Amino acid sequence: MTACQCTGAPVSWLALEQYRLGELPAGRQGEVERHLRECSECAAAADEIINDSIVLKPLPEIVPQPVVFRFPRRAKPVVAVVVPALAAVALAVVALSIFRTPETSVPAAAMSWKGGELAVSLVRERDGLVSHDPDGFLDGDRFRVEVTCPPGDRDVEVAVFQGDDVYFPLDPARLACGNGISVPGAMVLSGVDPAIVCVVVDDPPARSRLHRDGLSALPESAVCRVLTPLE
Repeated sequence: MTACQCTGAPVSWLALEQYRLGELPAGRQGEVERHLRECSECAAAADEIINDSIVLKPLPEIVPQPVVFRFPRRAKPVVAVVVPALAAVALAVVALSIFRTPETSVPAAAMSWKGGELAVSLVRERDGLVSHDPDGFLDGDRFRVEVTCPPGDRDVEVAVFQGDDVYFPLDPARLACGNGISVPGAMVLSGVDPAIVCVVVDDPPARSRLHRDGLSALPESAVCRVLTPLE
């Protein structure tokens, strides 16, 4: 979400972040403060930034329907126990070792693109509580997908790779890009395999090609996050 729906000019999510950190110029800081006193929608958006845990607003739940394609055969992943300080490094290493094929690996979650940034973020809801960019999931966890991309109207496709399957839990969307734009709908994850959640912007390949070629069919305008199943 980059801006809330309100009367007048809404405050962007980036400006709200800068307001919270006190990074706006003095005049702009005062304008935002006055706007928040008058606009309950933007004030609610500011509260989401300030609070560590928020309640996810109801979203239409779309249960994914898997479409099977064949990856090259690979050894089953080895589960390793790591200390918290090494968790992020270990996750990246495991993700690349599990999902690397002879020709491709998992795209990064963010990159420079068309003079701006292309990034994907995930918002997980569990029992009414929300976590931003979690590393894992339990069966039945619901996720919202958010995209950051340079301004403009762009086509967006979400593809989830899990085990030997690829599925498309959300309808293709045409979004007015910006910072943290929500892809309409929500998805549910389950299963014992890690899930690679990928977003393709501007030139999504045909689903039949993703079905046939898997990760190697993703174009340069793809960003992905890896989620591991939790016990």
